[in-house]
Amino acid sequence: MATLIAIPIMLIVSVLQMASISRLPLLNGNADLILLTILSWGLNEKAKNVYFWAAIAGLLVSFISALPFPVPVLIYLIVAWISRQVHGRIWQSPILAMLIVTFFSTLMQHVITIIFLQVTDVPVYFLVSMKEVTVPSLVFNLLLAVPLYLVVSNLSRWVYQEGDYE
Repeated sequence: MATLIAIPIMLIVSVLQMASISRLPLLNGNADLILLTILSWGLNEKAKNVYFWAAIAGLLVSFISALPFPVPVLIYLIVAWISRQVHGRIWQSPILAMLIVTFFSTLMQHVITIIFLQVTDVPVYFLVSMKEVTVPSLVFNLLLAVPLYLVVSNLSRWVYQEGDYE
């Protein structure tokens, strides 16, 4: 069931991303609900299929953004791998792990995107884009990280619920 639920959840999150979150920019930065959902699912102790969630998210973002196919899929698969690695090491403090992974994953996502745009001859200035896009996006992502982690934790408890047999 957890594998099947990934598609509708990611569709809902991507619609929320496009319809509401993208309308609330700070300078030129926005929160990335899809990234935060993958991180939250990856940091969950019961989640086993985070790479499938990341692949679905990467395909969706490839369809709705201007980035070509392999870039979002690669970014989200790396983010899923990072979240699973951190989960194994910082398992007693999931909120702290979520904040740490959100910080580094947002930076990694933006740096990869900026480098790819520069390689493809899009006139993007690294320092300007870091200041006007990455830092505001980082602030938004850190503000939304804990509430989204709690929502995804409740979702995972529902998906992986164990029957009470007495």
